[in-house]
Amino acid sequence: MKITLYRDPADLKHTIDAWESLYRCHGNRSPATSPRYCLLALEHARREEASPLVIAASRDGELVGIWPMWLVRERRLTVGRHVGIGSNEEYAEPLAADTEAMEAMLDAALALCDVLAINNVRSDSLLLRRKLGWLSHKTPILSPVTRCGAAPSWEAWLAERTRNFRQSLRGQRRKLEKQGVTHIGAVRRVEIDDFVEWMIETKCRWLSNRSKKIAGWLQQPESWRFVKAALADPRSKLVGHAISLDGQYIAGALCLSGSVHEYMITAYDPAFASFSPGHVLTGHCVEQAIADGSDFDFRITHDAYKLRWIDDYDRRYSLIIASTVRAMPMLVRLYFASLRKWQSTVRKALLKKIRAR
Repeated sequence: MKITLYRDPADLKHTIDAWESLYRCHGNRSPATSPRYCLLALEHARREEASPLVIAASRDGELVGIWPMWLVRERRLTVGRHVGIGSNEEYAEPLAADTEAMEAMLDAALALCDVLAINNVRSDSLLLRRKLGWLSHKTPILSPVTRCGAAPSWEAWLAERTRNFRQSLRGQRRKLEKQGVTHIGAVRRVEIDDFVEWMIETKCRWLSNRSKKIAGWLQQPESWRFVKAALADPRSKLVGHAISLDGQYIAGALCLSGSVHEYMITAYDPAFASFSPGHVLTGHCVEQAIADGSDFDFRITHDAYKLRWIDDYDRRYSLIIASTVRAMPMLVRLYFASLRKWQSTVRKALLKKIRAR
């Protein structure tokens, strides 16, 4: 097994076809691990404190594994993170043809950083076969999913939902369309800049008004520069969906469209909350997934509005792996946080039983 380290993304040009083949044969179904998505991220989403690194594994001249990542300095530690928009909700894991390739890339990555942070790995990932013991912290995650890929049509899928769900969705759409000229659909290329700027402003203002923490990546211009580049390139599979009323955006969403469609981020204008534009737009996104024969994955958070749509969960894991003594305190903090969470869950369950008596 030969391991090659690429620190300049420009040197990857000769591997793209092999990378694409590896993705199609051994990918995790998420476009976030596709070559085009990752290459655009390497080009546009790099932050000042991050250094690009791509680990490639080859056997007998054939590419059998590839792992694009950022090496980022955090709290005096070098942390390896998968490339992308910067959100911890992305389905980011290395591509590998077999266990040997995955093991070789993991060993190479651990030799180059203090900590590896790997988000939302599938439960059947080759990465999870490595026994790391107490040197790693594994967090189980349940991703809410709508199993709609086998539905013959949007109307057929909708007919299987509850009567209240159908009437509510159709009624909200009719109510919205009565307010003016309404357009629901994919964002066109000429609209990308205006749409992305509206998304940033609307999402951050909504979070701020509710005293919620604004995720760091939302405030990074590099992340949004990457989004604009990816929306302009159909090969990235990133699609913007929007509702406009009289020419003004009132709701928007970013989705990755692959064998499974993934909800990335959504925003809506609170002034139109009574018309439920977010709910209506979710319906449009699910309809597009059905048209492509794909399930719809709402990613890892369990917001109430998502639970109205889903009928299943996919199990995933996020891993934090320490490779140096300097990284041990981070693992200790994570284990204590998990213990406190478990204690809180047990305490609430006991109190519930006591009150029920």
